Amino acid sequence: MRRKITRTKRFRRQYLNLPRAIREKADKQLRFLGQDLRYPSLRAKKFKGEEDTLEARVNRFYRMTFLLDDNEIFLLTVGPHDKALKR
Repeated sequence: MRRKITRTKRFRRQYLNLPRAIREKADKQLRFLGQDLRYPSLRAKKFKGEEDTLEARVNRFYRMTFLLDDNEIFLLTVGPHDKALKR
């Protein structure tokens, strides 16, 4: 099922501060996220300590966090692993 993706203001700000190569990788991962949460390279899972928040990989060192609604994904943060996972 294809889901609508909504970027929060915080996510957009963080995204624009990423290196170009990471932004391109994030764009690719976002396409996968919208199509299939179980896409292997995303490694999407529940965020520890947060019941509603999930995390997914951009690459080995970068992560994004998001909330999942029935037909919509709300992107919260994106950045280096430790920074993205601090809220």
